[in-house]
Amino acid sequence: MEAEKEAGFRRFLTTDLQKKTRDIIIFQLTFPFLLSALGIMILYYYCFIFLDKHLFFVLGGFMLAYFFPPAGKESVIPIAISQGIPYYLIALSLTFIDSMVSLFLIWNYDYAKKIPFFGHLLRLVERRGRKVISQSRILSKFAFTALVLFVMIPFQGTGGAGATVIGRLIGMNPYKVLAAVVTGALLGTFLIGFLSSNILKYVKLGALGVVVVILAAIAAYNAYTYVKEKREEAGR
Repeated sequence: MEAEKEAGFRRFLTTDLQKKTRDIIIFQLTFPFLLSALGIMILYYYCFIFLDKHLFFVLGGFMLAYFFPPAGKESVIPIAISQGIPYYLIALSLTFIDSMVSLFLIWNYDYAKKIPFFGHLLRLVERRGRKVISQSRILSKFAFTALVLFVMIPFQGTGGAGATVIGRLIGMNPYKVLAAVVTGALLGTFLIGFLSSNILKYVKLGALGVVVVILAAIAAYNAYTYVKEKREEAGR
């Protein structure tokens, strides 16, 4: 009897489109939104009880901005901290967003591609993902670690959606992809949050200055990896 119940529940976790019945489709379409609503309620009560109620609305604005390019971890987190939001709270909030986006795409990728504007972005990420896969030998060998690092990188397109698309393209287990997204998002957001908080506290740069420093570090790293790859190609 217990085995039958477990099998009944597990069928709602399937990612195989051919095995999805109407009730599974409805569950997978709605559950991420219901879980998101629960998360927002928890954030509201946390702000109301432990912080200041108005911070919830400020935080909500930054969470909404995170969905739209070119806003990313590297810009949203420092500015949010400068507005009085604790770094751990904005870090957890953005991690939650990446996790929910990843879960929704794992279950509803084919439907998501039909959504106006969002579907276009997904196809764009797909093209970039194929390029990343073709240029990276490490990705296929160390897929989980590579996806964690991919999500950690504070650059547009490297969040939960991009990692989920790449994980799908390389045939990685969907729930391992979700675990990689959660891990990478936690590490990335807390690292940026901690650094931003301390820079704002001890160095009078202001939020814009912190964003510039982070972007400069990213640009320097990208330039270094680009030159390194070109040298390796030239040495073959």
